[in-house]
Amino acid sequence: MRPFCLLALCAASPAAGPAVAQQQFDMAGTWEIVAEAEGDAFSHCAARRDVDGTEVRMILLDDAWIFAASVPGTPGAEVTLDIDEALYPVEAEVTADGTRLGLTTDGMEAVRNGTLATLTVGDSVAEIALNGTAAAALRVEDCTYREGQPPEPVDLHTPAPMAEAAPGPGCPAGRDVASAGDGGETELAVTYDGPEAPLQLYWVDPYGRLLPMPAVLEPEAQVKVPAYEGQSFLVKTTTDGACLGETLKAGAQAAYVIR
Repeated sequence: MRPFCLLALCAASPAAGPAVAQQQFDMAGTWEIVAEAEGDAFSHCAARRDVDGTEVRMILLDDAWIFAASVPGTPGAEVTLDIDEALYPVEAEVTADGTRLGLTTDGMEAVRNGTLATLTVGDSVAEIALNGTAAAALRVEDCTYREGQPPEPVDLHTPAPMAEAAPGPGCPAGRDVASAGDGGETELAVTYDGPEAPLQLYWVDPYGRLLPMPAVLEPEAQVKVPAYEGQSFLVKTTTDGACLGETLKAGAQAAYVIR
């Protein structure tokens, strides 16, 4: 991974190489998804939003996640990240312009699925609501896959003109169950009432593509996933990729049981 460097500082620093340019890739609720480029070369994608006066970014850089916030401090200051009353280890860079955290896999999963992050930098404390982070992280991953090139706009209410292969045994064609847009924020609860191997939950994006969620369904367990009304999900086995149960639709108090 390249050295930590707050994006605003990188863009202004002569030592950082070509000038950094950015363009909007998409929106995920209140999160703006942006693609960054150095000169003519794609660099990375990020999600950003303002939370009560604090600018927050989730950056996917060299296959690693970085959580940045405009909480200033003194270099070397003690930094802690608490998500829903659980502390997570971080590698931090603190400057007078903000703080940047390198997240572990567990830390990023907590950011995706958590409710409230408390970032402490020296004597400064910022509480950051994590609304919509799961959907925003998925769009950042999609932006990275596309190297920052936005997809062609489509009518979400009209099936794609080209038939797509079913995404696994017993699975519907992605275009037939594509998400119908981002409505209000909600939660999808899925219970796996079965003795088999763990199952993988997938989000079906508006273009019919299946993107894996960080949630893994263990036997006799339940997961709750932040979502937007109108989004579609499928559950697949981790052995042969076969779909189980019906298409899951996020809506008010949506709850499903997979057997």
